Amino acid sequence: MKRISVVLTARASYSRIKEIISYLHQSQTVSLELTVAGSMLGDKYGNPYKKVIEDGFNISGKCFNLIEGDERFCPPRSTANLINQLADVFEHSQPDLVITIADRFETIATAIAASYSSTCLLHIQGGETSGNIDDRVRHSITKLSDYHVCFTKKSRDNILRLGEDPSRVALYGCPSIDIARKALKSFEKSKAQRIVPLDFSVGTVFDESKPFIVILYHPVTDEYETSSRNTLNLIEAIERMNMPGYWFWPNADLGSSDVSKEIRRAREQGRLSKISFVKDLPSEDFLKLLIKSKALIGNSSVGIREGSFLAIPSVNIGNRQCSREKDNNVITCSYHPSDIVNAFHTITSKKIMPSEMYGNGFASKNIAEHILNLSPTLKGSSLFL
Repeated sequence: MKRISVVLTARASYSRIKEIISYLHQSQTVSLELTVAGSMLGDKYGNPYKKVIEDGFNISGKCFNLIEGDERFCPPRSTANLINQLADVFEHSQPDLVITIADRFETIATAIAASYSSTCLLHIQGGETSGNIDDRVRHSITKLSDYHVCFTKKSRDNILRLGEDPSRVALYGCPSIDIARKALKSFEKSKAQRIVPLDFSVGTVFDESKPFIVILYHPVTDEYETSSRNTLNLIEAIERMNMPGYWFWPNADLGSSDVSKEIRRAREQGRLSKISFVKDLPSEDFLKLLIKSKALIGNSSVGIREGSFLAIPSVNIGNRQCSREKDNNVITCSYHPSDIVNAFHTITSKKIMPSEMYGNGFASKNIAEHILNLSPTLKGSSLFL
């Protein structure tokens, strides 16, 4: 029986591969181990690990590695903590294959712990470009990985340009689009129902049948010193729009405390009076909320990835996603409040068509079958291209 270890470090990456995990979990040929770490275990992020349990999966281990704060040495210390703890996890479980997702500091910790223990590593979501430190992390993980699952033709080409063996690179589309497809189908049956439960948010309660926006803004690691100023600009822009909306909490990156602090301060000052604040929401419900909304405003890849498939008008602020592949549902603007407001009016006045740039909604099963059919071996030396 093949032993597979999956390390889950953030709510977004778990949502992305939940269906893949489900297929692996059902297989009679796999012993599956799930380890949760990072913000998955954080109360301020809504304790996403609980959703893993609710989904019917057993958690084999927990790594409490996160050192929170906006001091720039917190991320490397958090990374080092996780490398150390995952070395113990892998030593105990002796997996044949480790799976890591995306491009965060916890992801490279998983890659280092696996590769330096001569354990086969499969990386999901390599080859993409976004335009910040995530690129350096993502491409480093590619070089540490033995197998690759990517989401677009361009990302596959990028992995091959890094010298990886084409036979070890698989292109199936993004499994997030599978969730988007389900959310769209479910939304059509329940569009009149309220999506965000009253006990899931704080702040203003508003009628979801009326126009509203969704805000999801994360700090940019390369620009952490401007996190407060950028958040204040966004707050001013949201107030100028004068619309109700849901503002979701940022992820656990350098600068997140500054973002959270400015949001709290604005609330204490009586600002953002039309906004409701949410820590977390199940992924399918979040996507249904986007479908129902007027637009998504912020700098999350969900507006670019799932948003393209669902034709969600998305205002992409700043440099966090500046190099990511985008379709016509996205408009990029600066942090200036007037630019944000103008971008919102521009994108919401456009006719947007659904796109399959990131997949057609049937990736998870194909990726799971690909993993099940692997006979994991360490790769040889890469070529230089």
